[in-house]
Amino acid sequence: MASALMGGLVKAGAASAAQIHVAEPYVPLREKHAANGFRATTSNREVVQKSEMVWLAVKPDTISTVLREVADLVTPSTRKVFVSIAAGVDVRAIESQLPAGARVVRVMPNLPCLVSQTAAAFCRGTNATAEDAALVRDALRTVGQAEEVPEKLMDAVRSARLGSLASHSIDVSHASSQPNDSLARTLRGPDC
Repeated sequence: MASALMGGLVKAGAASAAQIHVAEPYVPLREKHAANGFRATTSNREVVQKSEMVWLAVKPDTISTVLREVADLVTPSTRKVFVSIAAGVDVRAIESQLPAGARVVRVMPNLPCLVSQTAAAFCRGTNATAEDAALVRDALRTVGQAEEVPEKLMDAVRSARLGSLASHSIDVSHASSQPNDSLARTLRGPDC
């Protein structure tokens, strides 16, 4: 998912590969990112120090470890926004592991992100601003559609996507008549 988002930003011209810093522990993938021009490292701290928008593209069971590692780098003057795509990890859980005032946005992208057809939902944490939401929305729209929803609906979005796997093969005729509708796109899946 992170690779698709990075590629979408570059393809859309929103950032150059050299402007994107990525911490990747898996050597072959880190080498691939570096070969594609991204600033690849093993250090989460280095990425946080060099980034204004920090994407937490980690497994849910890893996010606490990463946040503990970088929390001391977050101060009110750092002006960083943390964007999490860790499934099932709510905003409060992330905010509770960062210093008070941390700006957090939770995103629920979906697999069609890989072919620039995502239908992502996102919600803001307590301190995230409208400007933060606009930056996240713009970044996500490089790989499809994105809409802000209240956090209480994020799990429903996730459940709808999981449930849509079965409905995808049954009847997509009604959804396909609305190609720009995010809910239809979520239920229908990619246009490929």
